[in-house]
Parts: sequence; C-alpha cells; structure tokens
Amino acid sequence: MILYSIRLNDLGLEKPIRHYLSTRKKPIWIQPSDLTPLASTTRRLLQEALDKRFFIRYYDETKMATTSYVFEMQQKLHPVFKSPRHNLNAVILKVCQSHGDSGRVACEKRDKVHQRIRDQLRSLIERVSEPRDMRDTMPSSTPVYYNELEEIFAPRNSRPQPHNNNRLQRFLDEELDRLMNDPIEPSRNLNNNKPESVLSSWGRMEREGNYRLLPNVVKVLFAILMSSCQIERDFSVSGSMVTTQHTSLSQHNIDMCSFLNRNRDFMDLLQCEAIPRGQHRQHIPSCFTLPLDADPDIYMDMDSIMDDMMTNFVSSATLYEDQKEEV
Repeated sequence: MILYSIRLNDLGLEKPIRHYLSTRKKPIWIQPSDLTPLASTTRRLLQEALDKRFFIRYYDETKMATTSYVFEMQQKLHPVFKSPRHNLNAVILKVCQSHGDSGRVACEKRDKVHQRIRDQLRSLIERVSEPRDMRDTMPSSTPVYYNELEEIFAPRNSRPQPHNNNRLQRFLDEELDRLMNDPIEPSRNLNNNKPESVLSSWGRMEREGNYRLLPNVVKVLFAILMSSCQIERDFSVSGSMVTTQHTSLSQHNIDMCSFLNRNRDFMDLLQCEAIPRGQHRQHIPSCFTLPLDADPDIYMDMDSIMDDMMTNFVSSATLYEDQKEEV
C-alpha cells in the first residue's frame, strides 16, 4: 500500500510534494511550479522506473497475462483494504492515463485486471479446497427404482451432474461478492487502538460461520512474503544465527530455528522449570566439566607433565642448536 501512496501522491507530477518539515498538524506543501529542474527531473525518472518495474502489470497486456497478482489478491481479502475504489482502481486508472490511454481504455484494463485477480482466486480455491468444504452444499440425490423390464430394456434419463470445480467457483464468487458488501471492522485494542491481524479476523469470521471457502485461501495467500525487505531481514537473521553451525545442523533444524526466530509466540523461555537453589551443579552437562578430582595420580606426575609441556613449546631444532653452541 505504500507503493500506491507514493505513486498517487509523491510521484504524481501534478501533485504537490510534502516538505520535509511538514507535520500532520501543520502540513507544508511544495507546488510543482516551485520545484527546481533537478527535483522535477528526479521525480519524473523515479515515476518511470517504478512504473517499469512494478506498475507495468496494470497497463501492459503481456504483463497482465503473466502476472500472478498475489499482492492484489491479498488486498482483496484484507478486511480494511478490500474495497478497490480508493486504492487499486485509482492506481490503475492513474497509471494507464499516464501512459497515454484514454479513459475508456483505462477502464477496460481495470476490468481485465480485476477479472485476472478473480481467475487467480478461483484457481487457488480449487487447489486448497477440501471435500468437507462442500459437504453441506451438495444436493441430496433422490433414489430412483425401476421394475425388471425397465431395468433390462428402458433407457435411462440421465441428468448431467455439475462439476465440483464449477460449484466451487460459484460459491467462491458468492462469498467474494458478499465480502465486498459486508461491513467488516477488525477488532481494535482500546489501549493502543491497534487492529487485530488479518489471520485473526478471518479466524474469527470462520468460527462464526460467515465464510467457508475464503479462509482457506487467506491461510495460503498471507503466508507469502510480498516485501523484499522482510525476506532479506528474515534470511539475514536466520543466516547469522546458524552460520557458525551450518555444517552440523540439518536443513530441518535450520528451518525450525528460522521459524521460531521469526515467530516468538511459539516459544517462551519463562515456561522452563526453575532449578532449585543449591542444585545448579547437578544441572551442568558433563561435557562442560573436566573431572580432575577423579584421578589422584595426576598430582604425582605433575613434574613429568611440566617437562612434556616444555618439550612441546621448544622444538628439537632449537635444542640441537643450543647443544652445538655449548660444545
């Protein structure tokens, strides 16, 4: 969503730019006519680079057919940003018009993008749906009985049964349309006014029985990281954590360490059992101790041990040279 805000406001060539001293209470704006040629050129080049690397999926026909639109699917299923009127639609129309498309052509491309997103959701629901999702929606079949002659000679009037995928798509379309009109408001904490997470909101709606197919799609979509900053951060933290031991740890251990490191809710060191006072020595692993007290002969042979240590520090070549000088 930050990219949308940047493209609509900061990189909109006709929009004013917020001054670096501006605040929410006292906004300060710089009009496009007051910008220096260097600032105007930099703004235009940044807009062209961002359009070429990301927003090309909205105005180029070839990119439309090959883009997965994962981010847009996440946005459509987000409880807060699900309405595309002020975000996705505004960006598509703005980008298309910036690249020379008329209003009618821009609207047609907007509709194509929405159809592509819906097709991707349909394809995903076919993969993640389970038979139990359709258990209560399957029509009950009435048994038909035939007499002996009908069983032998009469043709059966068979009615073609609709395919399960078509039924899934129909129920998915119904839930999507209902989601757009459903006034969903995430629960907020009264102390910090922080809304509940997307998965928490959908988990609550699934328990209430409002939706059955879309929660399965949400679990898959929001498990995908869309920000390269998050991916690089996770890999850097996990890599630094296991670099010194990566030769002795298996891949599953590294994956589990990475998962636990980025999901602190799954572990709590304070839940470990406390060691009673005076019993700390009993909990020290044996590999961290050297049992010198168990062998009293070590103290008797201390002189020979010291001689061996001196021999290791002084090479035989040095001893030979010293003896040669004495002669």
